[in-house]
Parts: sequence; structure tokens; C-alpha cells
Amino acid sequence: GELHTRRGGQDVHEFTRDFQGAHCLFRVTAVIGHVLTIDFPAKFQSWDLDPVVLFDAPVVKKEATPKARVVAHLESEAKGATHLVLWLDCDRE
Repeated sequence: GELHTRRGGQDVHEFTRDFQGAHCLFRVTAVIGHVLTIDFPAKFQSWDLDPVVLFDAPVVKKEATPKARVVAHLESEAKGATHLVLWLDCDRE
């Protein structure tokens, strides 16, 4: 099939191919940097705190770059999908 690119904050490349016996629409997009950051709540962000308590402390997930709207972009592109493939780098960050 032909490749079609939708330009925007994050481009989306679309094409059709056969996959597992079905004719499918593929959407390929990218993210910039990290999607989420993980941190401790404010009450756990003190150098006076015994680090041992952090092992049982809750964590807060936040969008890493809210202005880029990466989470909203991925949610929008995933709507109606039957399969999702994430191609991630394997760094330890």
C-alpha cells in the first residue's frame, strides 16, 4: 500500500499491509524523550529523610513534557487499534 504521512506535533505514517492473515492499517509514530517521569510525593523529597522509607513510599507518575502532549497523541492514535507495538530503547533510565 501507499505511505501517507500526517504532519503535526508528532508525525504519523500510515500504510496498509497483510498481518496475520488480515489486511491491516498500520500507524507508525514516535515520541520525544521520555513519555512519563516517576517521582516521590513532596513529603518524601527531603534530604533529612531516612532513605530506607523510600522502598515502601508511593510514587507519582507525571507526563514528562506536558506541552508536547505525547500521552494525548498516543491515546488518540491507539483508539480503535487491535494491536499495539512499542519499539523501545533499552537504556536503564
